[in-house]
Amino acid sequence: MLVDPGWLAKFLMLSALPAFVVGGLAVGGLGRLGFSQVSSFMFLMPVLIFAWYYVVGWLLDRWSHKHLRQS
Repeated sequence: MLVDPGWLAKFLMLSALPAFVVGGLAVGGLGRLGFSQVSSFMFLMPVLIFAWYYVVGWLLDRWSHKHLRQS
């Protein structure tokens, strides 16, 4: 059975791709150290996704304030 994840899940995956890449590397590294990859993925991914969107929002806010001051 093939299940399509839907457009919302695809959008999350594409927009948070840097967080997923860093998370994949971190989970793989922790797995080599003996930590459970499932547990580390479940803990790290929400933190990394939140941090990624926070940084993107901060950069957009900084950019918009800079351009509003120049106008």
